[in-house]
Amino acid sequence: MRVPLAWLEEFVTVGMTPSALAERLTMAGLEIESIEEVGRLDRRIRTGRILDVTPHPDADGLHVCRVDTAEGAPIQVVSGAPGLAADQVVAVALPGARLPDGREMAAVELRGVASAGMLCSETELGLGEDASRVLELTEEAPGTPLVDVAGVVDTVIAVEVTPNRGDWLSILGVAREIAAVTGAKLRHPRPRPREAGGPAAQDVRVRVEDAALCPRYCARLVRAVRPGPSPFWLRLRLQRAGMRPIDSIVDATNYVMLERGQPLHAFDFERIAGARSSSGARSRASACARSTASTARWTATTWSSPTRAGRSRSRVSWAGRTLPCMRARACSSSRARSSRRAPSGGRAAASRSRRRRRIASSGGSIRRWYPRRSTPSRR
Repeated sequence: MRVPLAWLEEFVTVGMTPSALAERLTMAGLEIESIEEVGRLDRRIRTGRILDVTPHPDADGLHVCRVDTAEGAPIQVVSGAPGLAADQVVAVALPGARLPDGREMAAVELRGVASAGMLCSETELGLGEDASRVLELTEEAPGTPLVDVAGVVDTVIAVEVTPNRGDWLSILGVAREIAAVTGAKLRHPRPRPREAGGPAAQDVRVRVEDAALCPRYCARLVRAVRPGPSPFWLRLRLQRAGMRPIDSIVDATNYVMLERGQPLHAFDFERIAGARSSSGARSRASACARSTASTARWTATTWSSPTRAGRSRSRVSWAGRTLPCMRARACSSSRARSSRRAPSGGRAAASRSRRRRRIASSGGSIRRWYPRRSTPSRR
């Protein structure tokens, strides 16, 4: 479990250094794997507003941008990033700035046009995995160093969660433990979404078929939602917590799951309703509840057969349906073994060694292979 301290501070005031916090939690019986400082960028990497974008006169894939960095006259930057437009606030590395990978920026000339900096992506700044476009910071003023943007500089603590501490699989659970260990006050905000329109039960029905395996399954209908990229601060938190951002809808469900420890999943209501109107929505919702309730119904049966290449057939049955599959076996059948001749001398030792390595690499178990004329001793 990766815990960003900036996220944790929303629920509890730590009031000590990360190393001191790790020591307190370790003395309380919890294992801390690592402490990582992230987002320590050069102060010459700043935000800049693009004033205008023109094509490069001598290169089809490049653009010439005038960027306002709130330091005197606007600078000129040549970039090949897609999607550049006027009024965008982006990350700019000024001459003399050093990137996380060790590169140092300098004023250069690209195809006869001067460029006094570089427009940076999340990957180049070590703030994400999206290298397809420049980093946009729409809510920041031009000229702000990225280290001063909220949430960029942070400390991430990696916690080893034992099977008996499932409450540590959320930011709120970790904050509750810190409050108990340090005596700090726990802040537990309870969101109350404003609802409007008719009851969701008119369009969505949830049917739980096995209350013992799935005692509760809830659904909420949210309208007028359009998927798109999530805000930068939310993507940054998800990445530092160990999750890859997808879009605003998926990221919202993952964010709530990490923060509160409540698994969520979002379904496209329009696609569900397009099949059979409201009845389609009811059938899809009941299918989700049924898949959750039927997790314990899987049974597997395996039997041996002298198939080619030493494989055995496996059968997995679920809800009365049989699905055949193949699973590699560590050794062949007894009939196939009895027809082989055992090597002797040094060749026997080399053969046994190769066989052990082959079985271990396939994930099987090692069994001794004795020559036909010898009898293994029982221990």
